[in-house]
Amino acid sequence: MSINSTVSNLVNSVKTKIMIVEDDTLIIDMVARKLTEAGFETKPVIDGEQAIAAATLFSPSVIILDLMLPNKSGEDILKELAAQSIFANTKIIVFTNKNREENESHVKDLGADMYLVKASTDLDTLVSHINNLTE
Repeated sequence: MSINSTVSNLVNSVKTKIMIVEDDTLIIDMVARKLTEAGFETKPVIDGEQAIAAATLFSPSVIILDLMLPNKSGEDILKELAAQSIFANTKIIVFTNKNREENESHVKDLGADMYLVKASTDLDTLVSHINNLTE
């Protein structure tokens, strides 16, 4: 095996890291299971206050972020992520049940790359969106 193919195999074996910031443990379990099956490495965070520290340590490529969280809102987390250059290349998917019309443009202005409504997004579609964002 050549050095180039060995390096290529190592690069291809590195899993994309996805942090899930969600206070509903049932949703975290379902999303994490689906993403793990799809080949991603996941990190669940159930408290808004812990999100920035967890993201700093985990270095995710994608953050799936609920807006309604205990101790710190998703909007506040978006503002903090945008203020730190280490997250400049981190893709953020807001995954919430808040009214889309009122919130989508607001969270995109704060730095979100995508806005998905939980009630109308199946997990296969979520995986597809993640794959599109990380290509």
